[in-house]
Amino acid sequence: MLEFGGTVALFRAFVSVPGHAFYGAIMGYYLARAKFGKNPWLAIWGLTIAMLLHAVFDTVAQSAGLAALIVLPAFVWIVYFGVVRKEIAKCQAESLYRPTAESPATRPLAQ
Repeated sequence: MLEFGGTVALFRAFVSVPGHAFYGAIMGYYLARAKFGKNPWLAIWGLTIAMLLHAVFDTVAQSAGLAALIVLPAFVWIVYFGVVRKEIAKCQAESLYRPTAESPATRPLAQ
């Protein structure tokens, strides 16, 4: 990043870090499903998805110019809203620890 300047470092700090969090979340989700569902192929599937998403990200990030500034945020948005958010909602609905009407998380704060 020293070669390309502070702008590249700043851009990658705000785009690459969330990207890696998304890839880790996707891998973790499929690893958990593989463990609890007793299906080892899900672990391989999760790793494959994360690797492919990372490869697309790196390919676009290596391209110079305006395309990277437009495509990368759109890519992160699509991954988050199109994949991760739906999977989180699905897991929360299936969770034994989801908030209920009686749980403290759903009660209004006392004033």
